[in-house]
Parts: sequence; C-alpha cells; structure tokens
Amino acid sequence: MKALLRRWREPRRRLAEVIVFGAVFLLTVIVYWVWGSPQGGASTKAERNQDRFEVVVRPATRELRLTGTLAPSEEHTVTAPFEGIVLEKHVSPGQRVVAGDVLARIDTRDVEIRLREAESALIKARRQLEQLQNWENSPEVNSARRALEQSRRRLDNLSRRVGQSERLLDIGIIAESEYEGELQQLQDHRMDVTSAEEALASTLQRGDATEQEVAALEVDNARIRAERLRETIAGAEVRAPINGIVVAAKTSEGSSGGDLDFNVGDRLTEGKALFSIANTNDLIVQSTVDEIDINSIELGQAATIVSGSLPGVMMTGRLSRIAYQASTGGARSSRFPGFDIELVLDPVAVDERLRLGVTVQVAIEIYRKDDAMVVPFGALEQGPEGLFARVVGKDGSVGKRPVTVGTSFVDGVEVLSGLRAGDVLVVEEARANFMQANLP
Repeated sequence: MKALLRRWREPRRRLAEVIVFGAVFLLTVIVYWVWGSPQGGASTKAERNQDRFEVVVRPATRELRLTGTLAPSEEHTVTAPFEGIVLEKHVSPGQRVVAGDVLARIDTRDVEIRLREAESALIKARRQLEQLQNWENSPEVNSARRALEQSRRRLDNLSRRVGQSERLLDIGIIAESEYEGELQQLQDHRMDVTSAEEALASTLQRGDATEQEVAALEVDNARIRAERLRETIAGAEVRAPINGIVVAAKTSEGSSGGDLDFNVGDRLTEGKALFSIANTNDLIVQSTVDEIDINSIELGQAATIVSGSLPGVMMTGRLSRIAYQASTGGARSSRFPGFDIELVLDPVAVDERLRLGVTVQVAIEIYRKDDAMVVPFGALEQGPEGLFARVVGKDGSVGKRPVTVGTSFVDGVEVLSGLRAGDVLVVEEARANFMQANLP
C-alpha cells in the first residue's frame, strides 16, 4: 500500500517543480525586458530625470554671507590725568556705569606743589607787566635819568672852569700844563654824558611796546599753566565719560586684556590707559569682504545677524562703512586682500544678552526684486543662438523659447524676458549643475 502511494506522489512533485521553474524564468524575462533593455531603460531613466515647473512671479533676494565680530559703536579710553598714587578704585571689567560715576581717585599732593609754583610764577609775571606798562616812572628809568643829569652838571661845571683857566692862561697866571689837564677832563666828562644818554635810552627801550607784549605773553602762559594744573587736580576723581560697560583698555597691539592694569597704591604715570568705556547703546558688527564681492555691496544695504550664543534670535542692521583700502592679515598671512566693513545694528533689534566680541553670522541683502520670475537651472539650455527653455503647450507638445536671464540665486536664475507667469517648463536634473556653473 505504501509503495503504491509513493509512486502516485512522485509525478505530482515533478509537475510542481516544473511549474515553479517556469514561473521564475518568465519573471526573469519580464524584468530584463523592462529594465535591462537599452532602449526601454533609457526611456524610463529620461522620464525619471525630467520634471515640470510652472513659472510664477515671486519676491527674490540674494545674500552675501559673512562672519563678523560684535563690537561697540564707540569706545572711550580713560587715562590717568597726572602722575600720582591710586587712593581709591571703584571699577571692574564688565561693570555697567553711567556718565559721571566716580571710578577711581588719585593723590594730588605732587600736583598741588606744581600748582603753587605756577601761581607764584603768574604773580611775578603780572608784576613785571605792570612795571613795563609804567616803565617811564620805574626806578630803573629814574636812576638812569639822575645819572645823566649828574653827568651833565659836572660837564657844565668843568666847562666853566676850563673857560676861566683859559683866561688865566692868557694873562700868565697858570701854567699851560694845568690848562691842558683840565681840557682832558672836559673831554672825558663829555664821553660820560654820552654814555649816560645811551644808558637812559636803553633803559627806556626795555619798556617799549614790544617788551610789554612779551611780558603780556608770559602772563598768559603762566595763567594757562596754573589753570591746567587746577583742571588736573579737579580730575583726581576719575569719572566715566559716557554710559556703557567697562572693558580693559587696548594695548599697543590693539588687543585688550581681561583685568584692569592698576590697583590701589600703584603710582600711575600721566597718560597711562586705565580702562575703556564701551558704548553699548549702538552696537556694530565688524567683518571683512573679499575683493571678489566688494563691488556687490553698498552703504545702506539691509542685513540680518545671528549669533551662535543666542540660537533662534535674529537681529537686523544696515551696512554703515566700507573701507576704501584693502587690508591683509599681515606679512605672514596667506589670506587674500579684503575690505573691512561695519554694520550698525538696529537698536530695537539688539538683544541685551549679547556679549561684546562674540562671533556672529551676517547675511547682507545685495539684491532684491519683488516681482521676479526665478526658474530652476535645469529648465534652461544653451543652444547655438543662446539660452532657451522648453515650454509645454496646452496640447502637451514641447517647444523651444529663447530667454534672457539676470541674477542667479541658490535655487535658480531670474528670467528677464521670454517667459510668462503660468508657463510650464521641462526641467532636467542632468543640466542643473552645468547651467548653474555657467550662468551669472
């Protein structure tokens, strides 16, 4: 019985195997016909790489993206007004101050000594000017006049005596040698009178208009020195010049340290930079534009600014300064020449959580058109007569239409003429990269 059953099952098993094998073979033939055939595969692949795009009018913008640094619009450096010892210090980095706040105090004793010396010099200069203004009645002039008058009286007396001696000589009462001695004295006294006259003239000249002008200038100089020293002493209380935040003063290399470089008890030299006050009411972004893009920007262009320290916060601003001369990163830098720029942030857009010196990302709007027609790069082709697009007609036929293009964007290129809103274009992905690289 089992042998009969085994002989009955074997033909049915072989039939099932034949059916399965035939089905697999038929499926292989179909797959090869659809996907493996060169003609069928090319047609299907072309259909997959082709798409349709409907032309619409929409706003289009183009942006120049840069990396910048947040900085204050202005920064006032506070210096030591004079040489002295720090008596008090009421300031630290990051402190917010108001104009007029006392931030430090310096000892004024050394300056007070200089002020007293300057005031003494001023008194002497004024006294000298007053004497010159009344110089003709001054003791020096009066003394010179008395000396001249005395010389003239002696000359007159000697002249009369010589006259008498001459008459006595004529009658033989005196010797000739005595007379000649008196004549010599007369000549000497005439020279004394001439010297006295010259001395008086010289003394009077010391009080003329020129000398008075010089003395007046000396008075002015002494007065200005005294006034400056008084102002210096008034600056012993170092005050904040503006509202803002205290930051470390910049060094000669242009960088700033973290701490303020002075403490109570230190002797400061005049002009030493103590700290700076950063005006945070108006913030700016400092950046650099490559020489390739410099002609695409202009003052007043709008920009958006974001910072990695404040995710999701977007600020706005405008381009406020473009350097005329290119700058480089220095002799050892390989950076290409670039142009420094500044953007002013809109005050209403500034977030108080921002910190000076943080890196921000800037997007400057270098082109905007509210009614642009932007089509994908793959919708255009380059022919012998120029650019054209394949437009799908209402009946499904495809025709060529020449076009002119303008500005390129990330997602396509602006068509200036040749197309209308509502046109349906054939887009091929294979042409997109080539056209994007060869369009403006």
